Amino acid sequence: MRLKKCARLRKTTDYEFVRRNAERAHTGAFVLYLTRAPQESAGAFSRFGVVASKRVGGAVARNKIKRRWREIYRTNQEVLPHCYIVLHAKRASLNTPYSELENMFLLCCQKLAVRLEKREARANKEKSSLGEKKRSPGINRQ
Repeated sequence: MRLKKCARLRKTTDYEFVRRNAERAHTGAFVLYLTRAPQESAGAFSRFGVVASKRVGGAVARNKIKRRWREIYRTNQEVLPHCYIVLHAKRASLNTPYSELENMFLLCCQKLAVRLEKREARANKEKSSLGEKKRSPGINRQ
């Protein structure tokens, strides 16, 4: 079964958005970027994209890695947070067993989701404290 078109990141601007705004996790086999969807498409669905550079290997090796990662995402889609995810595959992805890749991926997604929640809570707290300072000027005018 294929990963649906609406569940894939396809545009360069989408990849740039994720890399610019994401929380990151590094492992020996991949670098994972995870962020919330932009406001105009928030809440609809999660989206996933894989990057495999020429450093990974030839076209056959890169496509094999991308197929493995897409399948890992597709089979675990329901347990993942609703976010945009970009995975930058490394050469070690070729030799690492599928089950190990899957476990590392799920663990990293969970950690990044927690980090993202903390970052958003911190941003909301700062926003609310700035709003309070603006509303109470300190000088009573009559």
